[in-house]
Amino acid sequence: MLIDLDATPLPRPGRHPQRKPWKAALALSLVLLLVGSSAVRADGYGPLTTVAGTDQRASSWLLTTDLLVSAQVVAGNVQVTARTLDGGGVAWSRWIEGDGAAPVLAEHGPYLIVTFSGVVTLVLDRGTGRVRWEPEGYQFAFAAGDRIAVWEDGRLGLLDLGARRMVWWQPFATRVVAAAATGRYLIVVDEDGVAHARVVRTGAPVSDTFERTGDAFVRVTVDDSRLYALGAGSVTALRLPDLTELWTVPRAAPSHLTRCGSQICVATTAGLTAIDPFTGAVRWSDIRRTAWTDDGLATTADGRVVMLDPDTGRELAEVGRGFPAGDLLLRGDEDRTWVADWQSGEIRGLIPGATQVVCERAGDHLACQGPDGRVRAWRIPRGSPRE
Repeated sequence: MLIDLDATPLPRPGRHPQRKPWKAALALSLVLLLVGSSAVRADGYGPLTTVAGTDQRASSWLLTTDLLVSAQVVAGNVQVTARTLDGGGVAWSRWIEGDGAAPVLAEHGPYLIVTFSGVVTLVLDRGTGRVRWEPEGYQFAFAAGDRIAVWEDGRLGLLDLGARRMVWWQPFATRVVAAAATGRYLIVVDEDGVAHARVVRTGAPVSDTFERTGDAFVRVTVDDSRLYALGAGSVTALRLPDLTELWTVPRAAPSHLTRCGSQICVATTAGLTAIDPFTGAVRWSDIRRTAWTDDGLATTADGRVVMLDPDTGRELAEVGRGFPAGDLLLRGDEDRTWVADWQSGEIRGLIPGATQVVCERAGDHLACQGPDGRVRAWRIPRGSPRE
């Protein structure tokens, strides 16, 4: 996942092959069509088991394999609460000083990283909520893989989260605004939009810097051999570790970048664009598409889900109205939301209430934020609920 200043590597090309046949999408489309009619008895599919939920509107939230973590902004400060997914209720809760903004919550192994506007504010123990690390004084910290890049007045350092100690400090004059990392290299972008490559082990400079003229980098992510940087009006690929520019593609307000088959898909204000990662050639662009999922599905501006050929952008099948959450597809009407396995077309259960707003899938659980802002988590049955 691209953090808007995060560092999770992209999967290798071909790692997510088009493994779902178009017939599965067609089967699910037909099942959902029947579900919405009287041809299928509604009581044939039971409600999913609720395992956790917030009492009030959540400002932000995160689902892990064993916790539902939510943040609520109250009078400018933030209350972060973790609830177990076994019906045990609240595991821990703590207050964080804030400025009225909602934090981004991210799981990194045994840690929960709390970020405000791209800057790491706290690292908490995921199981207990105890503070494991926080910036001191005038420090700016950024998630970079499984480490934290830290800048303070005139120097750059790297924090090993597991050992909870600084691995190194090196002179670095300009404030850092973004970071990403591979196993060997740390890439940071300073406030002037200049990219720098450092050796993860020592902090030593690797090569010359790269400076963007006119469209400073604001978001970065990496794969094994490339840095992908998003500016206000362009997408750029740099070779690692020497930061040689491979290509730049103009695109209006790119917001997210992910692998789609062997291509790179970029979400922009003008829809979805697929770019050849080796040459920078635009393979296709479609204003009707809004996002790509790892399973070969694309969402559309009018609320539909379709299967696309990532190399051509050609529509292979229409799944129907709804939105994907991992291997599930959710489709709602006025008083309930159906949850289906989009590969097999099997209905896994239903959620009482209108269509959910945002959903996440983790392990055997699904969590959604409803129109009232509250978040609920449910256990997804492994087999058919009618068996």
